[in-house]
Amino acid sequence: MRDRTIHPIRGVVAGILFGLGLTLLLISLGVVTFGTNAPFVVFAVALVAVVLWSIFGPVRRRRGAA
Repeated sequence: MRDRTIHPIRGVVAGILFGLGLTLLLISLGVVTFGTNAPFVVFAVALVAVVLWSIFGPVRRRRGAA
């Protein structure tokens, strides 16, 4: 069961992209104001969530596995 590989670096990169995208979306929709600390909080929460998902999330099956 522990023969899975984790990808924390891939998770960090995906977390940065997801966090930036979510922050920009929330700013452009007017949900979060730009002059406060809220965009940084949204970015940090998204980054941590994606990194944790990359470490502890479910693993996809290999293409050739039965």
